[in-house]
Amino acid sequence: MSTVSVQNNLKILVVDDDEGARKLTLALLKKSGFQNCLQAENGSDALQLLIETQVDLVICDWDMPNLNGVELHNLIKANPALPEVPFIMITSFKDRDHVIKAASTGIRHYIVKPLEEDVLRDKIES
Repeated sequence: MSTVSVQNNLKILVVDDDEGARKLTLALLKKSGFQNCLQAENGSDALQLLIETQVDLVICDWDMPNLNGVELHNLIKANPALPEVPFIMITSFKDRDHVIKAASTGIRHYIVKPLEEDVLRDKIES
């Protein structure tokens, strides 16, 4: 199966409380061929979307009010009603403690802002 056909079929949920960052992420995804994207402005809204709609990938900011990215990831993992979904954390936190915390919760893919199209595409394809 080619990368393009996989990309056309992926349903990606972008979660970020910063509207500009969310729009940038969506634009980079569309530029890379990912057309089936949903968005949520916080972890609580994202969790509700995940309960209502099956997605193939979550791209989530760490630092958000109500329910941050790590908390959302943990709730997804703990909810047997939700299928296990790949999760990419995007954040401006680049210090070792945050990277270790993300890894310790099972977050394997971590991107430091600002997002770059090729880095985002490579993480998705991996």
